[in-house]
Amino acid sequence: MANSIHRPDLNPPQVERKTTNGSGILGGRRGVLRFATLPLTAIALFAVGVAGSGAPTNVDAAVSFSPDAAAAGPAHPHQFLVHFNSRSRADHAEILQRLRAHVVTEIPQIGLTVAETAGAPDQAVAQLNARRDLVKFAETNGIGTLPDNRITRVNLHPKSAKPMSDPTNTINQCMNDSYLAASAQIGAPDWGRTNTQWDQVPTSALLPNNKTSGSKVKIAALDTGVDNTHPDLVGTITSDSEDLANPSDPNPFRDVSGHGTAIAGTMVAHCDGEGVAGYAGETSEVTEIKVFTDTTTPVTNDALIAQGITDATDKGAQVILIEAITGPSQSIQDAIDYANAHNAVVVGAIGNEGKQVPTSYPGHFKGIVTAGASDQNDHTSSFNTIPQKSPRDIDGFAPESSLTTSPGGAFASSTGTSNAAAEGAAILAFNLSQNPGITNTQNGLDVKAATDPMVSDPNYTLYPQYRNHLIRVNFLRLLNGGARKMLTSLFVKAA
Repeated sequence: MANSIHRPDLNPPQVERKTTNGSGILGGRRGVLRFATLPLTAIALFAVGVAGSGAPTNVDAAVSFSPDAAAAGPAHPHQFLVHFNSRSRADHAEILQRLRAHVVTEIPQIGLTVAETAGAPDQAVAQLNARRDLVKFAETNGIGTLPDNRITRVNLHPKSAKPMSDPTNTINQCMNDSYLAASAQIGAPDWGRTNTQWDQVPTSALLPNNKTSGSKVKIAALDTGVDNTHPDLVGTITSDSEDLANPSDPNPFRDVSGHGTAIAGTMVAHCDGEGVAGYAGETSEVTEIKVFTDTTTPVTNDALIAQGITDATDKGAQVILIEAITGPSQSIQDAIDYANAHNAVVVGAIGNEGKQVPTSYPGHFKGIVTAGASDQNDHTSSFNTIPQKSPRDIDGFAPESSLTTSPGGAFASSTGTSNAAAEGAAILAFNLSQNPGITNTQNGLDVKAATDPMVSDPNYTLYPQYRNHLIRVNFLRLLNGGARKMLTSLFVKAA
């Protein structure tokens, strides 16, 4: 079934994206993200720390590559998505036959049919949306891209790893991982870990513990693949990972752009004295669900994202991280709702457009946890996409950069809102490891309550409507139970 979803064209024709009621045009905008959400409308506002912006100063043979986001507006030239009200397959077949269309695949968890027509999909969508007796909604299969993150491979000449020798685990020995230690020695420390007090979390809290019986929290990452042979990631990537976009590839983990490997390292790189360490430490693992093409400018589509979310949910993911830039989609919203109903927290990024927009996706989806990027001074990064009319589209900010893993056993400095979202996913997974069995709503509230206001940001004074969102998470406060002890006013995303 998954193999039948069309691999997105790299240069698809410009086809207008229709609204789900067929009444308007939603022109694709570069940088409009769409991701997953928290249930029950209670959203965690968070921001977590990462390394300094840009590459460290004494970088040896640095290699830079920036997956430049393609235009996010065009739909697939022939595919559309439809949710039939009628359960009669005979009705479905008859309707599709009249449209000269056929079923490509189905995502039964959310009642979605992916179909292909010989004609223009926007015409089929308009006709389907006119039949409310048989159709809940129809929409074109929009193309999505990655946020425009900068990934710079680095060589810090790390010294030999310091031994993990503290028998009480009362200090954070993960900070001794050789690349993190070397970055501090050359004056380019991973400042986000200090800003968020992650560096003060004792090692014992970053290891599998008796609260979870040694089991790890599963984070699903919808991304570009991952180098599962990287020494800092071996054993952290689960065997049920899959490639939905490139089903014929014998290596489902292949990561051409390096984005997925960087994101995985930010979350779950080993705490072992070598290389770097993930924000979730050893508490979590990643199920990589590859929804992007194997290109340096990866692309995906709505059907692949929706299927990725539902597959992640069915695989038991407790946190789902989606890295994609698209426009509004009822299919993705339904997949998010499905994940929420199964107690999964879904996380995304606000995007890297560097300008204001009326509303921002994924933040405008109901229940989503959405992170923007912040700089070393706890100010909002200049490249954030900012929703001008809807502050609720942002849930919080996270430091913009991190030292992380790169394909081929290398390491990199990665900068962008993708890192903020990955850090948010990691803190939510970390909280689950300390409080197994809590609901996804409570998880979000815990993280929100353990945040620090970004009062030094000029926007804190200039735009009072954003004050509930100008916050950065504090790992140590979360660990010490601050979330459970604090009374907080909820900033609720309306249905």
